[in-house]
Amino acid sequence: MAAVVTGPDAKPAASHRCRFELKKYKTAFTCQVCRVESYDAERYRCNHCGEDRHMGCIRLADEIKLGPGPKNIFSTGPVFMLFDTPQKGRNSKNEKWAKNCLVCGMPIRHYSYHAQTTGNKDLNMHPRCAELTTFNTNSRVPLELQTGERHSCVWCGKKRPEGASPAGPTDFYCWSYRLTGGRNRIHVHCYTEMVIEALKSIAQLDDDDNIHIVLKRRRSSDRNELESILSEVLKIGLDVAGIGFTDIFLDLA
Repeated sequence: MAAVVTGPDAKPAASHRCRFELKKYKTAFTCQVCRVESYDAERYRCNHCGEDRHMGCIRLADEIKLGPGPKNIFSTGPVFMLFDTPQKGRNSKNEKWAKNCLVCGMPIRHYSYHAQTTGNKDLNMHPRCAELTTFNTNSRVPLELQTGERHSCVWCGKKRPEGASPAGPTDFYCWSYRLTGGRNRIHVHCYTEMVIEALKSIAQLDDDDNIHIVLKRRRSSDRNELESILSEVLKIGLDVAGIGFTDIFLDLA
């Protein structure tokens, strides 16, 4: 399956256009459309220019309507429009975090979806992150999404990941995945970071398909409890990354 891409993002050489083909890899990559690093096994790749794109980023819709989201924050059904840079209106009421992704909290560096609320707040999000609100049950949404900062992230140990704006409202900005009955959570950004680090640090894959992973512990907490929590959520991400196994052995260094 291949997709011929034209327009400003295509890089023709002589008479050849970029041609992206759907392929599988067991390594992390950075999508050249949304500039988000990801761990998906399947992605589009052009052998001519060497660029990768998410399956969802190969052809982006000009506008989208999202699901209700955590706490029904999109219940009014706002329409998000596609732009090649994050948008901020002249009278924006959230200048300090408008150019950060509403979902993962990270700065947006290329294409994004934008909507402005009736209160003149500019909402921008990576196309990749916008997908999270469109799936009810999907491997790319490993756990229940939530907002709020009652608990610190089990991965980074902070209320917000490094790089996220401290100005965004706690009940609206910088989402996380709900863990262990709501007693713990992991940032959307930190979950991706953790799975990518796991891919890079797989130490052993034996004949029984057992995986040994060594991760650098981000926070000072009970090691055994943290290993148990992270092992469960890692299994989902590694499956999406195309790593098959029967058991996982996790060491937090």
